[in-house]
Amino acid sequence: MPRLAAALLAALLPAASSLSLPGKAPSTCVDAKSATEFRQLLADGVQYHPKHVKVVGDSSALNTAEGAARAHHPVAEVLHRRRAAGTAPGEHGDGCRVALSIEGGGMRGCVAAGMVAAIQHLGLTDGLDAVYGSSAGSLVGAYLLARQVPRYGCSIYYETLPNAGERFIDLKNIMRSLGLGWMRLTPTGVRDMLKRTLGMPVLNLDYLLDDIVQQRKPLDWDALWRVQEKQPLRVDASDLHAEDAVRHHAHGVEKR
Repeated sequence: MPRLAAALLAALLPAASSLSLPGKAPSTCVDAKSATEFRQLLADGVQYHPKHVKVVGDSSALNTAEGAARAHHPVAEVLHRRRAAGTAPGEHGDGCRVALSIEGGGMRGCVAAGMVAAIQHLGLTDGLDAVYGSSAGSLVGAYLLARQVPRYGCSIYYETLPNAGERFIDLKNIMRSLGLGWMRLTPTGVRDMLKRTLGMPVLNLDYLLDDIVQQRKPLDWDALWRVQEKQPLRVDASDLHAEDAVRHHAHGVEKR
């Protein structure tokens, strides 16, 4: 654990911050005013416990354009440079195009929700040129572009759906996933079979898209539509009739 904490601190410590590390005697401290000094202290054998580390100054290397440069990731550098310049979506003029791709996967949307919450919290949303999403990823991306994160849209995945119970995830319909939905021969199962030939799915998307997205935590469609020219949302889906992948956008549907 100390070694892992040391690696994280070495990666995040910006030049404007300092660390106080307790020396061998409990009453002594060692100052490290940069990541380089911190690594050297570790190489010299300075021992410490993470809870005794005192950070003074800005400890987030990703909150500044300089920090992004230190992260040695070209996409992060572009995003932070755009944030520092204060340029609006579609008006960056730096010759780069940054797209955010968000995966689907039912409740795995909670991971994507946390990710876009961090993007919005760091003030990087305006730096995106487009968002691509599939399934849950398209929903998370829509709330992001409508500027309804980090708390409002994301709370669907850590607050609303976990408390929904069988209204959203009904494991009694698990046989539907195997193409055997007809085997649920209960009064409820028979009723569901009359509604849908294969039976009801495990995930109740009607509850998600109608009850939650439209009523309980409505998506701001107007705000989403206003950004489509400069920050478009592209939704990847499957065309069951054509047996092909398609991409939905504000102006129609295109084959991938």
